[in-house]
Amino acid sequence: KAGVRALSHYRYGETQQGNATREPVHDWASHGADAFRYFGVAITTPQREIEQHRQEYEIASDEAWMA
Repeated sequence: KAGVRALSHYRYGETQQGNATREPVHDWASHGADAFRYFGVAITTPQREIEQHRQEYEIASDEAWMA
């Protein structure tokens, strides 16, 4: 509920002439919108890519100098 509210309040700044800027206003709404964006990126990451990174990490951990 709060996330949808943040998305509905997400906005861009304005110049003194009243034109929209390319930069979002950084307030409570932009933080909620960023959370949704990161969720979208995470949910669309292919499972094979996640597994590949996990395997690379496991190999690197096995080769660590303290292992």
